Amino acid sequence: MSYLLWLAACRAGEPSVAASIGRSLCDGATVSGWAEYWNPDTATGHGAIPQSWATVALLVGEHD
Repeated sequence: MSYLLWLAACRAGEPSVAASIGRSLCDGATVSGWAEYWNPDTATGHGAIPQSWATVALLVGEHD
């Protein structure tokens, strides 16, 4: 979901919003150990850990 919001912000010409979403996505993914999903308040990882699709955060982070 975060990736889609980030992409929408990029396409809408909102670079500061996109950067904020991108930072949050990268932080959540790395702190959670690249978990499938994580608690937004504590970043505790849930689901499969590690989850390969979580590395999309690296792609988002390259565009900040």
